Order: sequence, then structure tokens, then C-alpha cells
Amino acid sequence: MTCGRCDGLMILEVTAGNLEDPMRSESRHARCLNCGNVEDSVISLNRRGLIPAHGAIARVRECIRL
Repeated sequence: MTCGRCDGLMILEVTAGNLEDPMRSESRHARCLNCGNVEDSVISLNRRGLIPAHGAIARVRECIRL
């Protein structure tokens, strides 16, 4: 994957969930090694105009994976 800002290399990062809050699980997002741009599934759907104005973002995060 290439970065939309600088055409650098995007890598997939997985961050561990919050141990104090069991409702928060791990998150997956792409990060550019060159400029640090972060993009997850919600960001990419917003840029494509696929999330409705009053949609449930939590459900989108569960359904869409990078």
C-alpha cells in the first residue's frame, strides 16, 4: 500500500486492547513509515463517502478490515 499524502510505504499496525476497559479490543490501522499518516477503515470509508452522516461507526469498525 502507498500513502495518499506522500506515496510512502504504508504498514499494517495492530495495537493491543485496553486492559482496564475490556470493551475496547485491539485496533488495526495502516501507518505510513515516511510521514506517519494513519488510516483505518472508518477514515478510508469517510474519504470514499460511504459512511452515512448519522451512521453507527462502531458497527462499521467491526465489519470492515484493512
